[in-house]
Amino acid sequence: MNNILKTHSLELNQNRFDLKNLELKLSKTINHQDYNLNIFNIVNKYKKYIDNVDKFLWDKIKLLVNDYESIYSKEISVSSYIPISRAYFKFWELLKKYHLINNNANLNTLCLAEGPGGFVEAIYNYRKKHSKFDTKCTCMTLISEDNFIPDWKKASFFFKCNKNINLFYGKDNTGDLYNPDNIKELFKKFKKNKIDLATADGGFDYSSNYQTQEQSSYKLIVCEIISALGCLKEGGNFVIKIFDIHTKFTLKIIYFLTKYFKKVLIDKPVTSRNLNSEKYLICLNFVGIEDVLLEKFLILIDKWNNYEKKKMYITDIFTFDIPNDFENLIYNYNIIYSKYNLSNIIKALTYIQIGLPYKHEKYLRQYQVLKSSYWCYIYDIGINFKLEELNSEIYIE
Repeated sequence: MNNILKTHSLELNQNRFDLKNLELKLSKTINHQDYNLNIFNIVNKYKKYIDNVDKFLWDKIKLLVNDYESIYSKEISVSSYIPISRAYFKFWELLKKYHLINNNANLNTLCLAEGPGGFVEAIYNYRKKHSKFDTKCTCMTLISEDNFIPDWKKASFFFKCNKNINLFYGKDNTGDLYNPDNIKELFKKFKKNKIDLATADGGFDYSSNYQTQEQSSYKLIVCEIISALGCLKEGGNFVIKIFDIHTKFTLKIIYFLTKYFKKVLIDKPVTSRNLNSEKYLICLNFVGIEDVLLEKFLILIDKWNNYEKKKMYITDIFTFDIPNDFENLIYNYNIIYSKYNLSNIIKALTYIQIGLPYKHEKYLRQYQVLKSSYWCYIYDIGINFKLEELNSEIYIE
C-alpha cells in the first residue's frame, strides 16, 4: 500500500510452549513499568508537559497534529457517511487491510466492550458492500450510569435497522466481563455455533491518569481474551485493543496469544489518533484452546476480583518466561512506535509554545482534508465532494 498510509506494525509468528498453570502475582502497589524503561521515561517526560497546558488549548492542538482527523470530526467530515463513532473507520481500515472476514460465506461475530457500536456498524456496512451472505452479530458492553462508559444510545437506530444484531448482557444482565458467570454464559451461547470473528475495543477514560493506563487495563484485556477464545471456531480471527507495552505482563499477554493463533500482528491504524497509545492485536487463524485451561482462567478471574476488593494489585498471572528473541522483537517495535508517538507530542507542544498563527492553522486543516480524502479513496469510503474545503483553493503562502 502507498507509503502515505504506512502504519507501524509488527508481525509475530505462532509460538509453541507449555502452559499448564496460572498463578496470581500480588502486590500492594500498582505494577511499575519494567520493560523498555528508558523509552518509557523519555516519552513520559514530554507527556508530563501536557499536564501544564490549558485543557481547551490541548484538545484543539492535538486534533491539528492528527493527519487524518478530517475523515470524520465535528468541524469537518470528508467521509460522506456519518457513523456512530470514529471507531467505525478504525475497524473498516483493519477489515480491509487484513481481510478479517470471508465474504463468500455466512458470518457469525462477537463484539465485546462494543459500546457505542462503531465496530459492529463497520462490520455490517462492509458486508453489505462486499457480500450477499448472512451476517449475525452478538454485542456485549457494560451497562453503567458512568458517562465515561459508552452505551448503546447512539446505536439504537442502527440496531433497529439490523435485526440480526443481538445484545447480550450475561447471567447478571449487566454485560460485565469481570463476572466469570457472564463469560460462562457466553461460552454456553456459542458452544454449538462458534464464531468466525471476535472483537474487543474496551477502554476507559485515562486522560487524567495516562501513566497507569497500561496497568489499569490488565484485567479488562485478560477477560476480553478469555471470552473471545472460548467462543471462536478454529480458523477464526480476533482483534483486541491494547495500549502501551512497557510491562512484562503486557508482553506475556501478547506472547500467550501467539500460542493460540498462527499469526499475531501489532498495528496502529492511521485512523487511530496519533497522540494516544492505543494499538490493536490482530490475531489470525485460531488453533483452539483446551476447555480445562478456560476453566482455570475463570477461577483466576474470580480470585482477581476478590483480591481487588482487598486493595491488592495483580502484576502477573503467567508462569512461563519470554524468549529473548521475542523480547527483542517487541523492544525494536517499541523504539519505532515511540519515536513516532514522541515526534507528534513534540510537534503539538511546539505549536502551543510558538502560538500557531491562523494562516498556518488553515494550512494544516487543508493538509488534513487532502490526506483524509486520500484515505477515503484508498479504503473505498464515500467522499463528501460538496465539502467547502474540497472546493476551495489550496492555501499557499
